[in-house]
Amino acid sequence: SLFLFVISLAGMSQTGVQTDVAQLIKQGEGAKALEKAEALMQSDPDLPENYLTRGMAFLAMKEPAKALKDFNKADSLKLN
Repeated sequence: SLFLFVISLAGMSQTGVQTDVAQLIKQGEGAKALEKAEALMQSDPDLPENYLTRGMAFLAMKEPAKALKDFNKADSLKLN
């Protein structure tokens, strides 16, 4: 999936919740995926992987501007 591709490009490992989000996206359950991604963000807002995960959920919900914002945030966190 695109999500797994983005995570691998970023050189990041995947958690169980991130795998769940990827599966939900694959099943066309964007709203549920976004809900799980939001929970990840609350658990650790400083992890770049969480921004990538939520960004993929935003893409699934057809919200590319929000996705791009999260992808950029993930990139800036990874560089620090």
